[in-house]
Amino acid sequence: MSKSPSRGPRESISLSTSHPRDSNGTKEMDDPDKTMDTVARFVEQLHANMSSPHEKELITARLLGIARARKEARTLIGSHAQAMPLFISILRSGTHLAKVNVAATLSVLCKDEELRLKVLLGGCIPPLLSLLKSESTELRTAAAAAIYEVSSGGLSDDHVGMKIFVTEGVVPTLWEQLNPKHKQDKVVEGFVTGA
Repeated sequence: MSKSPSRGPRESISLSTSHPRDSNGTKEMDDPDKTMDTVARFVEQLHANMSSPHEKELITARLLGIARARKEARTLIGSHAQAMPLFISILRSGTHLAKVNVAATLSVLCKDEELRLKVLLGGCIPPLLSLLKSESTELRTAAAAAIYEVSSGGLSDDHVGMKIFVTEGVVPTLWEQLNPKHKQDKVVEGFVTGA
């Protein structure tokens, strides 16, 4: 396995801000304009081909922290045109930690009904279903939590969500995860059962 390129000055420039922040980077989010700038900058950094896998892990962790801390940030992340395609790309081919961060971010976004629909329509379900089959309990838990949050709005009245769940084969995949042959973590099992 090759080492990632040197993360010298470029990382500190690309990920730092000139504003003071607390340990998870949310203090700078007190100003809505700064929140918008920060979210846009992080999404652009994820989009840049120059971002190393380690940088993407850091950026996705920061986006998760911002999404958890501020409703406005969730709206900004969910409405950014590049967010869902980037999240799908990371869920498919990112590092383990970046995948966990993105799945957790999607879980947070889905707490808002409008953003839940964007996650559904954005195409995030197939890569989340793939993560459910991962060897990693952490990845399965993050994916199961995201799928649970997507479905927790109630799909019976949501014709779009229901159609996506049927088209993507969500229910058969979830049933497969509950098969006694799969020794499933109890947390994953709880999310899968809830979904």
